[in-house]
Amino acid sequence: MIIKIIKRKQNLSNKNRKNIIESKICKLIIILILYFFVDLILLFEYYYKIERHSEDIFLPHRVFIESHRGINREIFQNTLESFSKAILYNIEAIETDVWLTKDKELVIVHGGNYTGEIKKFYNHQGSVKNLTWDQLSKFRTKIDNLKMPKLRQVFDLAKKNKLFINLEIKDPRVNETFPYIIKLIEEYDFFDKISLSSFYHDYFYKVQEFNKKK
Repeated sequence: MIIKIIKRKQNLSNKNRKNIIESKICKLIIILILYFFVDLILLFEYYYKIERHSEDIFLPHRVFIESHRGINREIFQNTLESFSKAILYNIEAIETDVWLTKDKELVIVHGGNYTGEIKKFYNHQGSVKNLTWDQLSKFRTKIDNLKMPKLRQVFDLAKKNKLFINLEIKDPRVNETFPYIIKLIEEYDFFDKISLSSFYHDYFYKVQEFNKKK
């Protein structure tokens, strides 16, 4: 009799344990389903708000293995030599920074402050926005003694080697700089080979405006 009672209690205990486990699994499944639907709704809302259209000139892109300012740990950053080195590593995309010079040339340099200050990295002092291309072309990097390239030169390199470009626009003069960048992108027909990024949000609205016009 005692053995029967013990067995009955063990059976009840096992059944309770099984019920508790099943209950937890059900709760977990419900939470995962809810999370999935909430995530789906938020994703839909995000894409709906930014109003992406299939006819936009600048289209969404796939994921790339990207080299930040070239292979900057081996060769000084944002130089043609650094980007060329990245190609040897089979990099699919390069990230770089652009400023507009005093005489309206687009040059590749990280720069500092709101003027493109370069005294930390080059053998001469000054700001990109206050210097001409003729002046900047004589500058050399303190490390590796390399030239500052034009954006056009980087486009030539990218075209030849089929690279995607993530172009970060450092210049805060949005209305002045954007038309020159667009003009060069149009010249090279790089709309499906480039991504524009910037900390200055007005560039985003410029891209939207450009898409509507085109």
